[in-house]
Amino acid sequence: LSPFVAKVYNQGDSENPAVVEAQVEALFHLQKNQDVDLRVPVEVYGVDSGKTSRTLTYIQDENANETRSIVRVLSYIPGKMFEEAGATSTRLFLLGILLGKMDKALFGFNHPALKREFVWNLKQGGAVIRQYCD
Repeated sequence: LSPFVAKVYNQGDSENPAVVEAQVEALFHLQKNQDVDLRVPVEVYGVDSGKTSRTLTYIQDENANETRSIVRVLSYIPGKMFEEAGATSTRLFLLGILLGKMDKALFGFNHPALKREFVWNLKQGGAVIRQYCD
């Protein structure tokens, strides 16, 4: 039996299922790109004839407040989180190679839900700094 990961989306993304669908399509795009050797998680489907694993469920936070969240089940890829492994010059070099492969594999990928502002997008860094520093 293979291990799995349950991905629980935050309330904002759960209220906008198109964002979740964009992530699903991006994973499929990475999986079918034969030019780049990347290990990516695979969405796990139920036994109900291939229907998606995604479901909308109620999650309780630490204060017993209920929120509706989208939950997906993905295959687990073993390894350590980057922070846990420690940033060495070799690991940073390998991370750069990985990011380059992902960039190449995602070239041409587009989804309407990705046309939104992300605070962590480096292209929007100047606007974020001005917003929080003024």
